[in-house]
Order: sequence, then C-alpha cells, then structure tokens
Amino acid sequence: MSNKKMNTLAVTKYNFYYTHYPTFASGLKIDLKQQTIREPAENFDLELTSKVDTSKIAFYSDCKAITTYNYYLTLKFYNYLHDFCNKYCYEVIVKALIFVDGHREEQTLFWIAKNRISDKIQFKGTYVLNLSTVNNYNLYIRRYKGAEPIQNAITLEDSVGSMLLNTGAYSDIVLKVGDTILHAHKMVLSQKSEVFKRMFAHQMTESENGVVKIDNLDVEVVEEMLSYIYTGRADNVAEMPQKLFEAAHRYELSELQDLCEEYILFSFNDQNVMEILEIANLYDLTALRTGIITFVEKGEKKLILDPDFQNFLCRSLKINNAVETLLLIHRYKEILKDIEKETFKFIKEHDEQMMKRVEFIKLFESHPNLIKQIFIYIYEIKTLSKLSKSSSNGSSSSNSFD
Repeated sequence: MSNKKMNTLAVTKYNFYYTHYPTFASGLKIDLKQQTIREPAENFDLELTSKVDTSKIAFYSDCKAITTYNYYLTLKFYNYLHDFCNKYCYEVIVKALIFVDGHREEQTLFWIAKNRISDKIQFKGTYVLNLSTVNNYNLYIRRYKGAEPIQNAITLEDSVGSMLLNTGAYSDIVLKVGDTILHAHKMVLSQKSEVFKRMFAHQMTESENGVVKIDNLDVEVVEEMLSYIYTGRADNVAEMPQKLFEAAHRYELSELQDLCEEYILFSFNDQNVMEILEIANLYDLTALRTGIITFVEKGEKKLILDPDFQNFLCRSLKINNAVETLLLIHRYKEILKDIEKETFKFIKEHDEQMMKRVEFIKLFESHPNLIKQIFIYIYEIKTLSKLSKSSSNGSSSSNSFD
C-alpha cells in the first residue's frame, strides 16, 4: 500500500463543478450564490464576467471572428477561516465545449490558482474564443493544499489492500469491537500505526491471543480507520470527523488525524463552536483552537457573552494558549473581567514557563499596559499574602503572651 501523503483534498475529482449554457451575447456572466465546495464543505459566492476586447478581434476567410475577452472572477467565502487557510490553494478552470469539424471538444479558456489570504479571491486575465462555436461552458473549482495535485488512479497496492480488507484473506489478527469481529493483518497494521507495531512486537496479550479488543469506538469508525490503513482513503470521513480523529489519535495515525482536523475545521459554526473547542483543548490542537478563536472574534462576537465559552476559556488555560487568551481579554475587558483574574492567576503560578515563551515576551512591547496590569495583580497578591502571614504571626504571638 502507498505511504504517500495526500496533499490534495480532491485527488480524482473537482470539489465543485458547474455547467453554463450561453446566450451568445458579447461576453460571459455567471453569478452563483451560496454554492458549496465539497470535501470538506465550504460555502462561497462566485461572480464571473467577461467582456470583448474590441481592439483584438480577428476575422478569417471563413468569416469566423476570433475574439479576445477580458475576464474578472471573484470567489467570496462565508466563513472566517482565511487566517488559518492561507495554506490552501483554490484552482479555477473554465472550459468551453465547442464544435470542431462536426464533433465536440473541450477548449480550456483559463486555468488559474491562488492562495486564500482573505474572505475573497479575485482573478483576472484574458482568453481567446470563437463564440459562434460554443455549446456550453464548464466551470471547475478545486481546493487543495501543498504541492500541485496529481490525478491518481487506484494503484495495484491499493487494490491489494482493498482485497485483503474486504475478504479477510490470510488474516492473522482480529479486532473485536463490541460484538463485531473484524479480520486484519499484523504487518499491515504495524506499517501504518506505531501503537499496533509496539503491541505486536512486544508479545503483549493481544499478540499472543490474536485478538485486539477495542473499546469506546463505534464499529463504523474502526472500519473507516481500517479503510484508511489499508487503502489510504477514508471516503466517509465527512460523516464522522470527530470520532475518526479520536481513533486516529489513539492509534497514532498522524496523516488521518490531519485529514480529520481539516474536516473539523471547515465544519465548525456558531452551533458547534464549544464542542470543537473542547476537542481542540483535549488533544492540544493549537492551530485548530487558534482558528476557532479567530472565528469567534471576527464572525461571532456574541459568543464572548456566552457563559459556556467563558468557562471554557478558564478550563482550557495552558502555557501554549495563555497569550491568546490574554489578547482576547484585552479586547473584551469589560465582558471578561472574571476570566482576566483567572488568567492573571495562571500566569503568576507559571511565571517561569511564561517568561520562556517568545509570544509572551513580545507583549512587553506590543501591549505594555496589559503587562503592567499583570504585574500589578501579582504585586497585590504577594502583598496580601505577606499581610496575611504577618497578621497570622501577630495573632500567634499575642496568644502566646496570654
């Protein structure tokens, strides 16, 4: 089976496809509202217009006009993920289905790609076309990250993996999930999972008995995990990203964790923010937590007023997210007064560790008043502590004279 990491969210198909039948006007106009890029889902608006460049019309002997068009294309997204998603690239291809010598063929008008750095991506350029030959236009959009995606066919290795998984042929270990038995292969499991590798290498009970008991995971989740291990694909990840992430984390399947995290990120909204924040906190997913906090700040400020969200900020305080919480408090000081005290207390208790954090040191320059408040708090706490001890000692002394 292939160990290559999938750098694209759509290997064998486009995330979005749209067909437009022209009215044979002097240009092209497509206006789409609330469309969806799949895998994982992301809503967007699209506006594409093209106009004839009158200075570049060429006529040939058969009286056909070859026309140059200037096009302008805008993608507008409905979520607040662009601060997190600048590693994603959005590729747009527009093709015309044209008649040539009595048969149809596709002509690519333009093929462009850009990274997302705001809530909009805008493209512009030119293309050349004989409009009279056009039957319809096809619009494709693909979102991916990393290197340029390659259209992969299913390899022989993947086919063998599917065969082994589906038939259970030559199985030498079984996974027991509740009352369900799933046949598997030690070598295959060990190749992808360090947990299984350690389990089978050290003559643990599971290895000797030939049975691995899996608790607290649904059968469907374990089956999807096995599908990924054997074939490199998890076709149903969109239906169970959080549960599948838990399984991937338990068995140290880092690439599957990354895939699930992407789906979790693109799926969050104001209805499930708290649930996903809990996941980010539980598994220490700093990037995911940061992306959600950005969403809260930019798109759902009403959540700042939510007591559950405020309680979460207190419960989730860690060395690696304390500065993020401080900045949130700084922006919503009046609303988050109680959280401010808890955060200052946390910093006091972990002062040596905090002073080693670069992002905390930077606050001395970027937010001097915030640092001043922290030091005042620490000073007042220490002063009260000394006064309390002094008072206690005084009481003990007076009692001794009685």
